[in-house]
Amino acid sequence: MEEQTITPIPNTKPPNDKLFKILLLVIGLLIVIGLFLNAYLLLRKEKPPEVAFPPTPVPTQIPLSSTPTPDQTTNWKTYISRNGKYFIKYPHDWTLLGDEFFKEDISMGMISVTTLRSPNFQLNKFNNRISINVSRGNLQEGKKVLEVWAKNKDGKLENITLDGIVGYKLTWQYSDPTSSASRVDLRFEKDGLLYDIELSVDNKTPNKDSDLEVGNLILSTFKFLP
Repeated sequence: MEEQTITPIPNTKPPNDKLFKILLLVIGLLIVIGLFLNAYLLLRKEKPPEVAFPPTPVPTQIPLSSTPTPDQTTNWKTYISRNGKYFIKYPHDWTLLGDEFFKEDISMGMISVTTLRSPNFQLNKFNNRISINVSRGNLQEGKKVLEVWAKNKDGKLENITLDGIVGYKLTWQYSDPTSSASRVDLRFEKDGLLYDIELSVDNKTPNKDSDLEVGNLILSTFKFLP
């Protein structure tokens, strides 16, 4: 009978359960990180490109013209009234009648009488002209006359200042059975003298607007003598 040799079976120990769990945890963590990384890369590829807006343009400031408005009265004539103690400028096509022409009025108590007639002057209506009458009086008397006219003719009465002297200006419409006129009346008092300045332009004159414009420009040149 043959003798059998029995080979001993090696004693294999089961794997360590703790190490196996750690390995599984690491593998799972790597898988999660991989998924997050893959999702991040996909989102980055799908993100729309940023639109670059152009910078807001800065408005260019246009410099104002430094050219002064030409003085239309530069080449006008100048009339000086020594009696009335004032001077005024007027265009070459206007006619001036000064104190020398109104000697009779002056002899009757007027200090100074001046009339400026436009080329459209109407002798029969005495329109399209400027008159400047200087007499002894006070401003309150002159104001009362303007207040009556303003009330009866629906005029505009306002305070004005000329060379530091306070006065009154009435803009109104004059009318009578034969004519109607646009008028501007000024009243000033200086050194005991009352200045009565009147611009009158017939409303039916073809050049009414022109005469009103030039007339008001003439009035703006009125100045008192020192």
